[in-house]
Amino acid sequence: MKIIEHIHGSNNMQLVIAHMTSIAMSDDKKTTQQFYINQLLSFMLGDPIHYSKDEYGKPYLTNNPYHISISHSKEYLAVMISEKNCGIDLQYLTPKVTRVRNKFLSEMEINYLVEKQSLYQLTILWCAKEAVYKQNGRQKLEFKNAMQISPFIYAKEGHLSCRLLTHEIDENISLYYKSYELDGDTYILVFTN
Repeated sequence: MKIIEHIHGSNNMQLVIAHMTSIAMSDDKKTTQQFYINQLLSFMLGDPIHYSKDEYGKPYLTNNPYHISISHSKEYLAVMISEKNCGIDLQYLTPKVTRVRNKFLSEMEINYLVEKQSLYQLTILWCAKEAVYKQNGRQKLEFKNAMQISPFIYAKEGHLSCRLLTHEIDENISLYYKSYELDGDTYILVFTN
């Protein structure tokens, strides 16, 4: 395993991005990913740490009070821990996101896309909504209407604001994004903060 970046933030937040060196050759990718997740958790918290998932698929630490969020894309893994609820998403840049944009973007969000930046903006928007979804326990949140990301212009890294609005919730959520060039691909990381 190779650590790409280790980020520290408020609320004792830690986030690690790592390359899972043997995942491509593994016959059992899920077991290999779990191995790397446990390695990163031990790296961040110092003790052997174990995690499980609740009925919605949201991971939680079984022997530690921290909150956790996990994402992976190809051979890369991102693990985030915090004293408060958190969400993270990591995706490699692919044109596939343009085909499904009407399923997860509101008309307002589609209207502020800049043509030359749209693939980057679309991937950031997708990751932002995934991170908010993960932070809120993966309970039936509607990407298109319940989560509205304020307009932004793409840069290599930046801040986003999301308004989460449902019958039970009206909350503004701050997010941070960063792009990485790894093994010839561009990856976008977005996390709640």
